[in-house]
Amino acid sequence: MVKSCGATQSGADRFSYPYGVLFGNVISQLGARLTPDAIVVLDAGMAAALTYKHIAWHPPQRLLAPITGSMGFGVPAAVAAAMRFPGRQVVLIAGDGGFLMNTAELALAAERSLPIRCIVANNRCYGVIRLHQQREYGDRNHVGTMLSTPDFVKLGEAFGCQGSRIDSEDGIGDALSALLGAPGPALVEVNTSLSAQLQ
Repeated sequence: MVKSCGATQSGADRFSYPYGVLFGNVISQLGARLTPDAIVVLDAGMAAALTYKHIAWHPPQRLLAPITGSMGFGVPAAVAAAMRFPGRQVVLIAGDGGFLMNTAELALAAERSLPIRCIVANNRCYGVIRLHQQREYGDRNHVGTMLSTPDFVKLGEAFGCQGSRIDSEDGIGDALSALLGAPGPALVEVNTSLSAQLQ
C-alpha cells in the first residue's frame, strides 16, 4: 500500500474520510451527469489520470488538458472555455496543488458570472511527485510534497463561487447535483488521499 499524504491507516476503513473519499467514484458519477456538449478541463496530476480512466467521452464533448504535466493550467483554461463557449457546461477537475497555482482566476469567473464548475481533489500533497519520490526512495522522508491546504469551500466563496464539500461516499451525488445546477461559478472540495486516489 502506498503511504498516504497526511495520515496512514490500515484496515477496512482506510478509505473513508479523513483517509479519503474514493476520487474515482466522484469522477464516475460526474461522467454520468455530463451534458452531451460538456467541456471538461483537467489540471495535471492524479485527478486527471482518474478522469481518463472513469469517463467515457462522446463527441461533441471536449477535453482540455495539458500534455506536458503543467500544473496550474486548469483554472485559466476553464475560464477561457466558459468565455469562448457560453452556454456549454464547463467542468474543471484539479488537484489541490494545481488548483492553488492559479486560483486568483476565479475572480474573473465571478466578475463575469461564468458558470464554471470546479472539482478540487484535496489529498494535501503533490501526489504524482510524492509517488515518484516513494518509487525512487522508498519510505524514507519525502521532501517538498506535503501541502498545508486552505479550506477550499471558503476560498471559493471568497471569490464568489457557490461552495460545498464531499466528506463521504454518501455525499457524492447530492454535491455533484448542487455543483452542476449552480447558476454561477461553483466549487466542490473532495476530501481524498493519495491512497484513495490510487483505487
